[in-house]
Amino acid sequence: MSAEIVVVGGGVVGLSMALAIQKLGVKVILLERQKATSLAQPEDDGREIALTRSTQQLLCDLGIWRQIRARYFSPVRQLEVRVAPASISLPVPMLVDPIVGLVSHHELRRAAYGAVCNVDSSVQICDAQTPARVDVSNACVEIAMENGSSVRCKLAIGADGRQSSFARMAGFILARKNFEDSIMLCRVSHPLPHEERSIQWFKPRLIVANLPLKRASDREPWSSSMAIYGRTPAIDALDSLPDSKLSEQLSKMTNFHFGSMQVEGHRCQFPLSTSVARRFSSTRCALIGDAALGLHPATGQGFNFGMAGVARLAREIARNLDEYGDVGHHSGLARYDRSRRLLSAGFLRGSNQLIKTMQEIAASSACFTTRFSGVIPGIT
Repeated sequence: MSAEIVVVGGGVVGLSMALAIQKLGVKVILLERQKATSLAQPEDDGREIALTRSTQQLLCDLGIWRQIRARYFSPVRQLEVRVAPASISLPVPMLVDPIVGLVSHHELRRAAYGAVCNVDSSVQICDAQTPARVDVSNACVEIAMENGSSVRCKLAIGADGRQSSFARMAGFILARKNFEDSIMLCRVSHPLPHEERSIQWFKPRLIVANLPLKRASDREPWSSSMAIYGRTPAIDALDSLPDSKLSEQLSKMTNFHFGSMQVEGHRCQFPLSTSVARRFSSTRCALIGDAALGLHPATGQGFNFGMAGVARLAREIARNLDEYGDVGHHSGLARYDRSRRLLSAGFLRGSNQLIKTMQEIAASSACFTTRFSGVIPGIT
């Protein structure tokens, strides 16, 4: 097989990259480990994705937004960050690119796959494919699969997550930080309205956040997705509790702000880490999404950073085509690398410092609340 461009990874960022490429009139092959049935009907992993206005616009431009069913989009108007019981309110200016709301991760994946299926044959999805080797030359990239097949292209793009096997096989070096922490996600119902507000409670050993979900009807109770970050043993202990006990604990952790919570449905747990590639591009290769930069989920910005990378790389590919007739020309890839590394370095330092500072303040039992619009805690 051969194509101008190969995208490795069929998550939302990878599918979005394929859609952006096909708009340029370029043939693209997308390689994904999972079967097509799993892409068409992804399992609910409990994650809610925070979307900025620019990300929402990009999803519209790519034909993904129209595929999202209304019940899976939850508007968010405000964030509050609380460290111990609130005693001081500090206003923070609205961000230039504010958050507009949350979309369930599994719905985003389903919508992105549906959008790809609706375009012409310039996007070819090869499912159940696991890359085993990546060979790079000045002229092309050849990716060999575990089943013995191979694909050749002029540009290979890794979009296979923060544990990216493509990045490793293509020679990218990633710096990783393991927090020895985990996150547990669960949905709860509660009697008091959330008013489309998300609150993060910074405790001495835990961060607890509610992500407000849309009500099915006025007769239904209010509901939120709860995210609890902390040391893995502490999260394991919470996860081992029966629903009734966990409901009590969550109600206490949130100071009964929404009344007595009731845990509903299944729970999910993930280890926490951050990662960043030393370079976002090399000879005829590039990284996007979590394969390039994996942020702490408390920042709520990992997906938006990844989608901004999709837009930037698509622009550089278009410029390469116009100026050189070569999608993988080093000039465009070098511009992409410089721009994204500059942003990622500051973003990663700032987000890590924010988490550290809040945890230190919580540990010292300081009491204050910061209220601001435009940023929410998300699951990325």
